[in-house]
Amino acid sequence: MWRSCVDVRSFVKCQFYLSPKLIGYLSFLLKEPPKEDLTVSEKFQLVLDVAQKAQNLFGKMADILEKIKNLFMWVQPEITQKLYIVLWAAFIASCFLPYRIIGLAMGLYAGIKFFLIDFIFKRCPRLRAKYDTPYIIWTSLPTDPQLKERSNATVSRRLQTAASRSYVGSNAPTGINKDEDTSRFHTTKRGNFHEVFNLSENERPLAVCENGWRCCLINRDRKMPTDYIRNGILYVTENYLCFESSKSGSSKRNKVIKLTDITDIQKPLVFGAMVHRDEAFETIFNQYVKITSASSNSES
Repeated sequence: MWRSCVDVRSFVKCQFYLSPKLIGYLSFLLKEPPKEDLTVSEKFQLVLDVAQKAQNLFGKMADILEKIKNLFMWVQPEITQKLYIVLWAAFIASCFLPYRIIGLAMGLYAGIKFFLIDFIFKRCPRLRAKYDTPYIIWTSLPTDPQLKERSNATVSRRLQTAASRSYVGSNAPTGINKDEDTSRFHTTKRGNFHEVFNLSENERPLAVCENGWRCCLINRDRKMPTDYIRNGILYVTENYLCFESSKSGSSKRNKVIKLTDITDIQKPLVFGAMVHRDEAFETIFNQYVKITSASSNSES
């Protein structure tokens, strides 16, 4: 997994010394006309946009390389077995058939696949999801973060099963339930999770983001560069979005957002520079839909 090697604070320091030539080059990368007179915030935003584009590009390249590595490392044996069967069939065919015929067959298949079959599948995504074998195999290949999450989910299920069995068999006090007992063991770098964010003891991160996602909170309403970006960790609970700032131990820099209070997505408050961006969005969206649907059913 590729991580951003550039500290955000270096951007804050360097954006004061950006030359006009560099501003024009960054504007060219973003396909925007260069501006002669840019404010400090505009320079910083330009550098930040370029950094985000570069990070997304390197993230996609890392996902491709990780999928190729996992394909040959027998992470999913059924897919790797199919690959080796195809390679052995190609090797045996190369021993008996002339290379011209093999090259002609590969050229015909590539031409039909890229110019005809892919064109039909792009127009009909449902057919592609059912019958495009290379696409299905490629999308089912996991990346290293996905493998880690699967292993963590498996371990957490085993621990929950063992804890439930031991909890039923032990003589635990009647005043402590299972949720309160398990919430006491989850802590962050600053202390207990519910104490850091001033939440109830039942609120704890979901299994997907138990260790949190490293990101930076970008508040575009702030004018000072020191308050513009805050590095930290983002957690998602059943009812809240919790951002723990890593710059200071004060809880004033932390951010708690109730999921039911989210009515629109706007630019002034952004969680950026996140490696697991798609996973975080899906987790937040699914939890938001779950809470809103439960509240609407209770009201009806």
